[in-house]
Amino acid sequence: MASAGRNNHSDPSDADRFKPPHEKTGDAQRTPGWQPQQTWQPQQPVQPQETTRPQIPWQSQPAFGQAPHSGQSSPPQWQTYGSQSGTQKKSRAVFISVVSVVVVLLAGIFGGVYLLLNKGEAQPDPTPNPSPTIDDVIGSGTYTVGTDIPAGRYHVEPNGYYGSISISVEDDYLFSGYKSFYRPIYIELRDGDEFSLESAKAYPFDERPTPNGAELEGSYLIGEDLPAGTYVVISTDPNWEYVDISLSSDMRWTIDSELTYYPFGLKYAVVEVEDGDYLHIDEGTGYAIADAPAPDINVDGAYRVGPDVEPGYYRVLPIDNSVETTVIVSATSRGWEQLFNEYAYDQLYVDLHEGDYVVLMNAQLTDAENEGSYDLADFSGMLEVGRDIAPGEYQVAANSTYFSAQIMNSLRDPWDVEYLWVDNYGYVTLNEGQYLNVSQGAVVPIDQAQPQTDFANTMLKVGFDIEPGSYRLIPEDTFANYQIYADSTLAFDSLVDWEYTDVETEVMLKEGQYILLEEMRLE
Repeated sequence: MASAGRNNHSDPSDADRFKPPHEKTGDAQRTPGWQPQQTWQPQQPVQPQETTRPQIPWQSQPAFGQAPHSGQSSPPQWQTYGSQSGTQKKSRAVFISVVSVVVVLLAGIFGGVYLLLNKGEAQPDPTPNPSPTIDDVIGSGTYTVGTDIPAGRYHVEPNGYYGSISISVEDDYLFSGYKSFYRPIYIELRDGDEFSLESAKAYPFDERPTPNGAELEGSYLIGEDLPAGTYVVISTDPNWEYVDISLSSDMRWTIDSELTYYPFGLKYAVVEVEDGDYLHIDEGTGYAIADAPAPDINVDGAYRVGPDVEPGYYRVLPIDNSVETTVIVSATSRGWEQLFNEYAYDQLYVDLHEGDYVVLMNAQLTDAENEGSYDLADFSGMLEVGRDIAPGEYQVAANSTYFSAQIMNSLRDPWDVEYLWVDNYGYVTLNEGQYLNVSQGAVVPIDQAQPQTDFANTMLKVGFDIEPGSYRLIPEDTFANYQIYADSTLAFDSLVDWEYTDVETEVMLKEGQYILLEEMRLE
């Protein structure tokens, strides 16, 4: 049940807006009251030796089958011609009888036809009592959809600076939607949902105001509010420093319904929409692509490769060395499938093809042939093997709390990569054409590396850091595990043994092998 009530229409304009037309305030449409139909009646001849009232040339016509109104000056003409003899009275009686028979026969005929057409079924009451309804405006509160409020689509507006919604399906967080918003938003509620509305009010979807079709702000149903096509959302108002865009397949606002991903911090974004999509622009202003200003790819944004960015192979350098550079590449503007998603403080490499969509943040695209300037003793980013460093084996060392190293075989296949997550040291063997991507650490050729003395939460090279032999592994956490490799390519084929364990374990290590310890120490 609801824990809070709906708005009480404290705003007269809101109350008037959602009343039926005949209840709205303002100048009433007045119509004159019903007047009886006026008909002309002939004057009747005065009978000798009878006193008659003055004749009135017109009078109200009585309804069919009813006697004349009291006070009528004279009966209809067919009743008064001739003397008032018994024959006349009999003729009148016969006439009335004939008329009555005719009326009865006609009623029977029409009744029989009616029953035949309706097959004798009972007909509903022509004026049933109306079903109970709720107020059109739903205020802040928590509701069970189908019990407290009806299912359906709604237009939701923040009451003040911002509002928020939460849609929960059977208390299952994975199928729930949550969204805070500054501008009006569309939502869809289904029977059984638990719906929370905070600092906002909801109207029936069909009663929503006409959305702005030129400078786009708020929510749009594509195909009804806005035509399908390509649009640009730009941060032009100092109050909206970044754009905030959501594109969804429905108005449930769950992760599963989102059609694209825009990272926080963009000031320019291209979005492609199709009929049936729901576009919500919470910060920034949208324009049709033909009306948008020319893009500046040095501004943090999402761009089209071809129209906005030239296709090519680039070395990506930071515009501001104190801020991370981020590059995300997708083959389409719709969907979550990405070809490349990396960040760095020093440099990245990216391969852009015609038709791609690329997110560039603090990124300047330069010629890959230009030499980069970096220090391998404290490096964050990507190194092309054969260009930046020679093929061979390297020791990598963590310079930050969380450290990772990746051996990448392609810039357009995120699955063609080998990962290494270590707290201290690790080893990698690189081949020509590969890329080494490290989060933040040191990259040292193996002939310059120093043997390790701390054997916990690290990667050890047998014959360099430790001698071959039998060792005891002691877990330091419930998720402790070890991995033994035949070499430092980190390829799956080189994996010799691995195990998750929370008890002490003994292993036998051979010359040239590598052991990776996660939440474990070796003794």
